[in-house]
Amino acid sequence: ADIYCDRSGVITKSLADCAKVLDSLKDPVNGYYDPRDPFTTVPRSSVLDTPYASHILTSGEAGALEGVRIGVIRESMVYPRGSKSEEPIVNAAGREIKEVLGR
Repeated sequence: ADIYCDRSGVITKSLADCAKVLDSLKDPVNGYYDPRDPFTTVPRSSVLDTPYASHILTSGEAGALEGVRIGVIRESMVYPRGSKSEEPIVNAAGREIKEVLGR
């Protein structure tokens, strides 16, 4: 595991499902900290007291993403020049991100 290069995450069908998975990972005593794994350290001040799922707005609600900033890790979208298998996937992902953000 490399805290600076690994970019694992929860993959679910919806944001609500993702929030439920994250909530299920939280230990009642230690939060998201696992004393056996130094890479899971999360400052307690950055962990919500309320379940993540309680902050989900209904899908399609007007203004649900108003003012939200979304970060895209471009390093994970790098592919070998001329790659016939990866290039279309990366380009499609880029188009979809722009479409979702309305840009």
